[in-house]
Amino acid sequence: MNKKRKREILYTFIFWLILSTITAVAFYYKISIARWIDIPTHFFAGMVTAAIFFTRDKISRKKKILIASVVFIGWEFIEVLGSNYFSNEFYVRLFEETLFNQIRDLSMDYTGFMAYFLIFEKKRKREVVKVEIAASE
Repeated sequence: MNKKRKREILYTFIFWLILSTITAVAFYYKISIARWIDIPTHFFAGMVTAAIFFTRDKISRKKKILIASVVFIGWEFIEVLGSNYFSNEFYVRLFEETLFNQIRDLSMDYTGFMAYFLIFEKKRKREVVKVEIAASE
């Protein structure tokens, strides 16, 4: 993996981590941004997942999407468990789940996943083709 790719993954992860922290703090202190900041947090979670999975060249694209689906659905399952089994008020608010919220979260996870693929992977393939053409001349 080259330095440029490592930087892309690192910057995407750091941005997602910052959003996640803001989301947790906003839910904890009942700040009104908590409701909408969850959306970009899930989008960037999808991008981070894609960034990690698309560095693995030996795994087929279908398996990458299947594994990502397990991760995304697994996280939503954890949120549901959190909302049902934690008695601490912070966790109940943090993991407050409705069906609409789950569907929105999953759609944002997949949108971020596909955005990473469309932006970075397609761009990278074009760069590889250009290098191969230049090398053959």
